[in-house]
Amino acid sequence: MKHSVALCVLATMTWGIAAVAFGQEGVPRSSAKEIRDDFVDVDRRLLDMARDWPADKYDYKMKPEMRTFGAVLVHVASGNVYAAKAGKGEKVKWDELDPKNYPDKASVVALLEKSFADSETVLKSWPDAQFTKTVEPWLDVLEHGGEHYGLLVAYYLRKQNRLPPNDRKTALVGDQVSSFFDGFTESSLDRGAFWAGPMRASTLTPEQGSIILLALGVLGVAGGLRQWVCC
Repeated sequence: MKHSVALCVLATMTWGIAAVAFGQEGVPRSSAKEIRDDFVDVDRRLLDMARDWPADKYDYKMKPEMRTFGAVLVHVASGNVYAAKAGKGEKVKWDELDPKNYPDKASVVALLEKSFADSETVLKSWPDAQFTKTVEPWLDVLEHGGEHYGLLVAYYLRKQNRLPPNDRKTALVGDQVSSFFDGFTESSLDRGAFWAGPMRASTLTPEQGSIILLALGVLGVAGGLRQWVCC
């Protein structure tokens, strides 16, 4: 009962945070600068995570059937590799990189640095007018990165009982937060993707974006609440 009440409170808090960050109007946004800024911001947050996470815990899984911390980051990099090619007009598929080729922290960080730099270079080369024709692949990959940032927030809370580097000034972590994630699978935590969608059509300041990205970590868990606790 105590566990369930705590989860519902956490979900309620997150809804409040999201409402404040998005505001009441939900004004659409699509400017080239905002897309570029958000894309780079998500990359920066993920790279900071990769550099911060202890090397001897890169094989950590929240559950046996889930990806390791390192494998999640390799999966994220797959999206940026795709964006770098698709953004140049190449006819490519979103292929998965094999995490076995990136067995440790050093190799994963190097992969992220290169894939992020490559995709951001192509993104910045797009003239503003191009975004009036299409915002892909950038928004798909931005949402993908935001989703998995949310998932890895859960890894931080579960394994280290603390927030990622960019969010440690936010006091949402209590003594029992790590136990909140017991019973959830990667699939339920990954439902942060559902909540990442509104990011594509909202007006956010950098500060609001920071709050939303943190909220994704909680909302990924909240995706399972309706069936497990609140319903």
